[in-house]
Amino acid sequence: MCQTLRACHGMDAPILLLTALKMQSEMEKGYHVGATDYLTKPFDLHHLALKLRALIDQADLCRRPNQFSFGPLRF
Repeated sequence: MCQTLRACHGMDAPILLLTALKMQSEMEKGYHVGATDYLTKPFDLHHLALKLRALIDQADLCRRPNQFSFGPLRF
């Protein structure tokens, strides 16, 4: 999905992958397909909030449209 959002839909908003896959090779695959950041489970909610705030600030998402459609999904 990450790769499709980047390649087919031109989405440049940050994508944070939340996953249980902790191997270095899995993390590299995540970044290779277009993830902006990667967080493995279990994770601390405070750490998640910090990462999300940093991604929002870096991307200046407050100035972007607040909806994105991907097929039947709306973000």
